[in-house]
Amino acid sequence: MAPPTPISIRNLSRTLLWVLLSVIPGLSFASDADKAIKPGDPYLSLPLDKLGFDPVQPRLLTGPATYFTLNFVDNTHVLLTFNSHGLIPRVNDGTTQEDDRLITALLIEIPSGEVLARTIWHTRDKNQYLWPLAHGLFLVRIRSHLTVIDPIRGLANGDAFHEQSFLELNKPIGYISVSPGGDLLVVETINPPHPDTSSDSDLGAPQVLHFNTEPTTEIRFFRMLFQTSPGEQPYLVAQAAGLLSARTLIRVPATAEGFLDILKESNQTWLFDFQSHAGKRLELSPFDTTCAPSPYFVSRTEFIALGCRGSDSRLLLSGFNLRGEQPWIQVLSGQQLAPILMTAPDAGRYAFSRILVAGSFYDIQNLLPEELSGQEIQVIQHYDGRILLKVQASPIQRTGQNFDISPDGLSFTVIRNGNLDVYHLPELTRKDQDQVKLAAADMVEKNEARIRLAPVRPATASKMAPAAATQEVVTINAPSPTPNAGDAQPTDDGPRSPPSLYGPDYPKVPK
Repeated sequence: MAPPTPISIRNLSRTLLWVLLSVIPGLSFASDADKAIKPGDPYLSLPLDKLGFDPVQPRLLTGPATYFTLNFVDNTHVLLTFNSHGLIPRVNDGTTQEDDRLITALLIEIPSGEVLARTIWHTRDKNQYLWPLAHGLFLVRIRSHLTVIDPIRGLANGDAFHEQSFLELNKPIGYISVSPGGDLLVVETINPPHPDTSSDSDLGAPQVLHFNTEPTTEIRFFRMLFQTSPGEQPYLVAQAAGLLSARTLIRVPATAEGFLDILKESNQTWLFDFQSHAGKRLELSPFDTTCAPSPYFVSRTEFIALGCRGSDSRLLLSGFNLRGEQPWIQVLSGQQLAPILMTAPDAGRYAFSRILVAGSFYDIQNLLPEELSGQEIQVIQHYDGRILLKVQASPIQRTGQNFDISPDGLSFTVIRNGNLDVYHLPELTRKDQDQVKLAAADMVEKNEARIRLAPVRPATASKMAPAAATQEVVTINAPSPTPNAGDAQPTDDGPRSPPSLYGPDYPKVPK
């Protein structure tokens, strides 16, 4: 055994002083790690390079592809995914593999930063591949095949990334959306264009692609019912609730109970109606905007809307609820694109992201990094529009998914300056809690009517009750096996125009 290290009188005195201070109440020396966190600073920063994250070229992040994602699984775990290098397996299915890539997925504990589980997915394109549902579940897309993962409960069972089959479609998936709280899932498929072979062309000349004049998009709705049996873990029942046809992809401001109908009253005023899927109509507050409003639900009873005043560069953000109130309005500076929301409905909070454009002219299809000046994210308390936190994500990712708010609304995470940053958010005050309860009391009566997106207005109100939705279901984490869902039968609705807007980039004016 090595002899003890000699200690000098000075070191001995220093040691005795620390012992003395440690036993005298009220006297202490705080280390750097114990110092109070400055307002607006993260309480945890995990270097991404230590997790195997490789930087992505900024020019790639301005397009429609998703290269990384960051989501809370629950209040103390996050799911981080990103492009990774490696040998891509060959797939002999007769399709091209030029867009194939490997995605690394990590389940990380907060605040320890420990990686609890990892896996690698082989995706077949560069489009969005991951969507948070609710209660810690996520939807994973590999081309037209959808599966569900349950990382926390899967970890307890030995496989955090075990995939449960959800839906297999025979057409390309063009758009997926999940309503706040995960109560409604919308899956839109498209008919691929076909090459024009009507005329002879030079070898190597680009082919002309044509879409049929008939509807090319099918929109499937699923009510997502999270249930718990006595003594069993929570499970998800996804009930097919309708199938519509459209000429293009659309974004539907809807919940499992109903959707927003938008009416133009004048050049400066637009009207909102909440239309229950069961056929009831609820008049809401008008919105003074000179451009078509873009509404987004932030809970099942509250929504925000983007508008403008005088020109598209004078932007407005306003809050609304189903009581017909417009409690606040905020003027936004600068031109923007790609507004994206991540919500914590149980706390009445959400994170609102927008990408700021540096100049006045740009090509939305071919954006350059120098044309963008930043990705601004605000965390907002909905009932009064109070801004709880404002940060910039870096690098900018046009498709978002580089930030999230925890289910309890008390934490926020973002990819920023090479780190995975986690911030504390203020505790909910008594008034905040009362307002959340008040909003929950505005819940529209639940229904199982088929989702048709057909507005009911006084002059055209029907006396016939809407048909019930199909009862075919997909069940995840089921206590007992249930049949897989088949495709819902199309409704007899003809092609319809988008309700009033589509896409994360810019609203379209209703026709």
